[in-house]
Amino acid sequence: MCFLPSTIFLDNCETLRKRELNYGKLTRAKENTGEPPVLRRQERLLVVTGFLVPLRVTRSGSVFSLILLTFRNIHNVKLSFANAYRYLDDKEMDCMRYVLENDTLRVEIDSFGAELKSVKKKSDDKEYMWYADKKYWGRTSPVLFPFVGNCRNKEYRYGGKTYAIGQHGFARDMEHTMESQTEDTIWFSLHSDEETMKKYPFAFVLKIGYKLAGNELKVMWKVENPDTKTLYFSIGAHPAFLCPFNGEENKLGYGLQFAGLKEVHHHGNTPDTGLAVMSEDIVIPLEDEKVYFTPGFFDRCTYMVEGKQTGEVSLVTPDGKPYVTMDFDAPLFAIWSPEGKDAPFVCIEPWYGRCDADDFDGTLEERAYENAVEPEQIFEASYSIRYL
Repeated sequence: MCFLPSTIFLDNCETLRKRELNYGKLTRAKENTGEPPVLRRQERLLVVTGFLVPLRVTRSGSVFSLILLTFRNIHNVKLSFANAYRYLDDKEMDCMRYVLENDTLRVEIDSFGAELKSVKKKSDDKEYMWYADKKYWGRTSPVLFPFVGNCRNKEYRYGGKTYAIGQHGFARDMEHTMESQTEDTIWFSLHSDEETMKKYPFAFVLKIGYKLAGNELKVMWKVENPDTKTLYFSIGAHPAFLCPFNGEENKLGYGLQFAGLKEVHHHGNTPDTGLAVMSEDIVIPLEDEKVYFTPGFFDRCTYMVEGKQTGEVSLVTPDGKPYVTMDFDAPLFAIWSPEGKDAPFVCIEPWYGRCDADDFDGTLEERAYENAVEPEQIFEASYSIRYL
């Protein structure tokens, strides 16, 4: 048996107490307006005498009323001490993890960033998604909003003012509200607030949904403009899939399949600033739509593929069989794995927007692939992942 330090236990109990009070207030407020509670059912992780225990909380459930039940079910502990400590020590401690599952897949999504964290095949409990080891990259599938990539000098101009902004925006580093959940679908939302307006002067509502059907997970985005001025933004996906997938030492011999193509045209980015090098037009020849990873394949930073060259990209095993396929209608996509690290994952990233070019000197409205939503209008996009 493993025990956590008592300070962690006490701190976590206080966090849970506050969270339960907030949950009760939210539930009562919803009931008073005749609306269903936002949190109908969720799984919580509760530390009791050093154990990390999953608890299922319903409308009538209370964390502390279930403590005795937790003691009686201590054999249900699912996580090791190392995992428990990492969870408690991470900035995402207050997030909730939600589950969608059917006969084929079990999917887990965190409310922090509304980020897809795990997809496992039910038949053999095999994981498809990267497990966010910070040694290589501490994320799994962040949603990039309201920017994709870097702005030149990490700043942009709008309305005669200059704003500082980090890579990929801020939605991935914020807590999202779970709005609704059914057996196969869940929706999260993020609203602009005073803090976001300081670095991004637009009112917005970002909604992120996940729908599970058989072996396919559909990821859905909605960007709503509640303001009286045009809303400018970019949005993109960044899912990381385990590669190698079958226990090999590294991903050499694995590869990518680009449906319908004989070659792929792409350009890279600058390694120091992450800006697109548009003067490059690099061609990757394909054999049977495929290219296989060789030493140094990912040493050129990000592969950015523009012009809607294909809408279907798969990761393939050394024998050429796809094990993950992404379908999308985005104007461009990227392929990435950390440079020079031999990281055991590969990202396939549909983008509606990208980083600035290394010679770009325009305003926000002039950025390449920038999306514009008029007042009271909604932008919608989606992509799907097939786990084979």
